[in-house]
Amino acid sequence: MRKRRALLALASVAAGLLAMGTAAAAAAPAAENIAYYAIYVDPILQWDPSGSVTNEVMVFNNIYETLLRYNPESDEFTGVLATDYSVSDDGLTWTFNIRENVTFHDGTPLNAEAVKFCIDRTINNGQMQSYLWEPVESIEVVDEYTVQFNLNTAAPLDVIAAATSGAYIYSPTAVEENGEEWFAAGNECGSGPYMLNSYSMGENVILSAYEDYWGGWEENQYGTVIIEKAAEASSRRQLVESGEANITHMLTNEDLEALKAVDTVEVVEAPTIKNINLLYNTAEGPTSDENFRKALAYAIPYEDILESACGGYASKATGYVPAGLWGHSDDIMSYSYDLDKAQEYLDASEYADEDVTLVMTYQTGDETLRLISELYQTELEKLGITLDIRAVTWDSQFSMATSTDPADRQDILLEYWMLDIASPYSFVHGMYGSEPEDAISNNLSYYRNSELDALLEEANQLAATDREAASEKFVEAQNMIAEDAPGIAVCDKTEVFAITNMGEVEMNAAYPMVIRFYDCTVAE
Repeated sequence: MRKRRALLALASVAAGLLAMGTAAAAAAPAAENIAYYAIYVDPILQWDPSGSVTNEVMVFNNIYETLLRYNPESDEFTGVLATDYSVSDDGLTWTFNIRENVTFHDGTPLNAEAVKFCIDRTINNGQMQSYLWEPVESIEVVDEYTVQFNLNTAAPLDVIAAATSGAYIYSPTAVEENGEEWFAAGNECGSGPYMLNSYSMGENVILSAYEDYWGGWEENQYGTVIIEKAAEASSRRQLVESGEANITHMLTNEDLEALKAVDTVEVVEAPTIKNINLLYNTAEGPTSDENFRKALAYAIPYEDILESACGGYASKATGYVPAGLWGHSDDIMSYSYDLDKAQEYLDASEYADEDVTLVMTYQTGDETLRLISELYQTELEKLGITLDIRAVTWDSQFSMATSTDPADRQDILLEYWMLDIASPYSFVHGMYGSEPEDAISNNLSYYRNSELDALLEEANQLAATDREAASEKFVEAQNMIAEDAPGIAVCDKTEVFAITNMGEVEMNAAYPMVIRFYDCTVAE
């Protein structure tokens, strides 16, 4: 049924493009040049680009664009909607020159006013990624294609302007003419190479090439992109093995080994800046006890997780910032598997003589997280601790984690943390920076440490003018977190894709799971 549904959808896409006339066909690649990306989660949870922070990155980075894009290999920023930029010596004033002759999907021009409108709206909406723009005091339109950001504290605005989410630029006209709820109803209006053709909530998104894209088009590019959920790893394997899907990810180790023997499939290890974390509820229950948390940290079977759960596609984490990003250090305090130490800390806790059951959640459909959960469950049983594992959808996991009643939240949350900005601030502040009790969004361990907060703000300010000094502060912050153990970075994860019937495929470690299909080519 999946194949038939996809083919019917493609027929409507092709018909729609043909109806545009010969001019569209000449300007954009053929609709029959189809890229099909099978993913393990819902491709869209919400449509507003100012509030998107999760699965949508795989779709939105093809629809929307940011001012800059970061290349972690060269540690450089390249212009996208900004051609270049400058910063004052004190890191408080950033000026961006906006690319001319760019239009949104509604045909309206992109200019400095549009940039100001979008960033102001993201800030004022106060949703998850608005925290990135907290240093911004005001945005000034200098002229039609020049915008200036005035900060109240120094901050690396180039890093923020290249964020994976929270920095998208979109049409102000679309919002002003259709209202604030227009996006939520399932609409988009970006400037990117692809525009929305159709979607089925919880199933798929189909994109079509935007014929007037400022970057231009070549015949060997993709005219249609399908991003579709296939929850089971076995289904994703079958889709790529049969050639129905061109690319997929998050497969089991067994599936990856089997696909390596298939001549038409290439298994590719992609660079990524991503880690897997166990977050302990520091506000309620047994995990609010520091000694109990340290017992849990020493009970993690790190090596078994690397080999059995991750299939060797991971390395043990040292610190909370993954290797490959500045601010990472091998000298940060690190826990190892040691059940004797775990027992010592358990005996020193308030729960030494109690029968403890802990609820742990992870996102359903992810075989790596499932295996980690089961391995951890086995080790905790040796300490007399029962682990109640619950595989749930991400929206259910997040709803539980952010419940207004702290007693309804999980004890342990297992999750990936992916880069949203090319800074340690993303990992360290994102997961462990203090948040108000009634406004939990990122800190799902509910950890609060005013000394850490001050140190992180100092590090972030230094990042605007002195990367080396900032890095030292971020290392200090990671050691502070490790000492309290509100959560543990278990491993740094390598992204693995299975690919068939594609030419060039561009991947960027700073944008995990994102395939920018404009940078891909059809197989010859």
